[in-house]
Amino acid sequence: MDILVDVSPEIFSNYVVQEKGQSVLYVQMLKAHYSMMVSSLLYYRKFHKDIEIIGLEVNPYDMCMANRIIDSKQHAITRHVDDVKSSHEDSKVNDEFFDWLKDKYANNNIGEVKAIRGTKHNYLGVTLDYTTPGILKNDMTEYVKSMVEDFHRKQGRNATPWTKNLFNVNANAKQLGQERKNTFHTCVMVCFCTNKEDPISSRQLHL
Repeated sequence: MDILVDVSPEIFSNYVVQEKGQSVLYVQMLKAHYSMMVSSLLYYRKFHKDIEIIGLEVNPYDMCMANRIIDSKQHAITRHVDDVKSSHEDSKVNDEFFDWLKDKYANNNIGEVKAIRGTKHNYLGVTLDYTTPGILKNDMTEYVKSMVEDFHRKQGRNATPWTKNLFNVNANAKQLGQERKNTFHTCVMVCFCTNKEDPISSRQLHL
């Protein structure tokens, strides 16, 4: 809030209200905003606190991973925002973890926890294939294809990205319109951020 008021006081300052001695600014968002640092940090802290209560130990080298030992076997979870992958030799452990998640996060009328089971998963754009015992195959072919097809559909196709002017900067070139700017920006960001789930509408657990 302080940043918004400092940057554009003429827009936001009139909407700041006082509640219990603190300045508050309410906003309505049109969609989930992954780059809200405070809310992401609060969720991160809450999730880690919750899983530590049930015995999971967060990996000090990779904070998105946590482990515990159940029946002498490792129960491992990996997460990205609210997309969680749970692995254990005994499927009942995954079932119990899924029930715990539903009880903890799905009873507040803001969404639901979904489970996807099996030996093949699309997790954050990566196909994880466990069908061959003892072997894990990672594949992003379909994700990259869909990204390229979507970009071509919006921008048009070219036989090749190369032209004789590829490394020549034309100072007089016509700038991209807003729509093409948005398309380019979206495509670039998709390369770095593969999670497309809305944290408010659904949460997914891969077992």
